[in-house]
Amino acid sequence: MLVYIGDLTALFTTTAAALRPGGVFLFSAEAAQNHDYILLPTQRFAHAMQYLERIAAATGLTVRKTQAATIRLEKGQEVPGHLVLVQKV
Repeated sequence: MLVYIGDLTALFTTTAAALRPGGVFLFSAEAAQNHDYILLPTQRFAHAMQYLERIAAATGLTVRKTQAATIRLEKGQEVPGHLVLVQKV
């Protein structure tokens, strides 16, 4: 779902408020290069890992694990992305 949202501030703020201590939020995001986030020609947003880490920290969430991954196929081509696990401590 993050591919349909550019600025993730509101989502992360709301998620952090809803989680109990120890609660986790696991998500995937399409990988961006040279931008915090960018709207691609596919009309989907891509997000940089550094942006995801920064916004998680700013909203009181701790990044526990990240992994590069293919998040889908687009016209037969692999779309690179991130798998991210954050936790409220």
